[in-house]
Amino acid sequence: MLDKETVKIEGIEEISNERLKSLLFLYEELIDIRAIHLYQCLIYLNHGTLYSVSQLLDILHIKEETLCEMMHELERLQLIKTYKKGDEYLIDVLAPLNCNEFFASEIFDRYLATKTKDRYRSLRALLIRESSDKTDYIDISAKADLSSWSSIDEKDYRDIKALTDSSIFPLKKFLKVSKNLFPESLRTYDNLDYIKKLGETYGIGLDEMRRYVNESIVRVKDPFIDKSELLKKCQNARKHTVYTDEGYLMATNDFLMQLLNVDKLNFNDRKIINRLISKEFFDLDHAVVNVLLEYVYKKKDRLDQNLIYAIASDWVNKKIDTVDKAKDRIRQINNQDKQSVKADFDPVYNTKDNPSISDEEVLEYLKTMKGGTDG
Repeated sequence: MLDKETVKIEGIEEISNERLKSLLFLYEELIDIRAIHLYQCLIYLNHGTLYSVSQLLDILHIKEETLCEMMHELERLQLIKTYKKGDEYLIDVLAPLNCNEFFASEIFDRYLATKTKDRYRSLRALLIRESSDKTDYIDISAKADLSSWSSIDEKDYRDIKALTDSSIFPLKKFLKVSKNLFPESLRTYDNLDYIKKLGETYGIGLDEMRRYVNESIVRVKDPFIDKSELLKKCQNARKHTVYTDEGYLMATNDFLMQLLNVDKLNFNDRKIINRLISKEFFDLDHAVVNVLLEYVYKKKDRLDQNLIYAIASDWVNKKIDTVDKAKDRIRQINNQDKQSVKADFDPVYNTKDNPSISDEEVLEYLKTMKGGTDG
């Protein structure tokens, strides 16, 4: 690993008692205790956060050689999988096998028997849960079925399923949170839709949103989410400046629906907003995004993704972080000679799912950006 490289962690975020027992009594027999410690740290580190290699080494308080060695041990026992793309590593933290599954594994059972020798039988006797022979019994258990499932239940199910499948905000991963933190009774369509919209509008990360939702739950006999409190937390998560133009302070989803004169944004519109606001992409302030979207829509009479991302790149480079700066930059662009020098950055071209414009048209626009001041 190099210092310029980054590491992202995802996967399980807690272990059941049964699997923890297997980790401590069985896996610990096969690998260095430091690898077990690393594994437990990876579970509890913020998932989805990009760490630099040096940050990770500081947090774990180990040397790089030790980290690589311990990761290799965890990979060998299928406790993690490691992926690499460019300068980014992705560590997928996997759940350990429970004791019965461990002894049933032809590979792990062999490892353990060879390592523990005389203690193998006692470990097996202590940890395996033997089930009763049910040969002479008749199964009289109630069966799972949908006989009491109503058309209203089915509609709720399909709505929630469609919501999680189409969401840009990682709603499926969000729902893996412990039911103590986000009770089952609160996982309704309305609540999930509201959480998704806030995540997409304000670019809130997975761990942040889990924390904000948990803190916004009013825990009475029938708990509920205080939506005004949750909205306030999401708004405060981004550092807003007080602008002179009140209209641009509107949530970007609402602003764009008003701009387009529609009741609902389509998937591509929401994806554009998410990329512009998300910390993983352009990380622009939502009010600045509103100025950008308004400008492109009025110029092209549509939301041209190539043009939007080209402008966003320029505004990131020039640290455009207020409405006033955004408007000043637009005035510079409109007043510049269109035959100005070629731009010094590359825009995003031709994403798969949007109508594209020609390279010449994008470059013609980009040429006007170079002539302005850089700050």
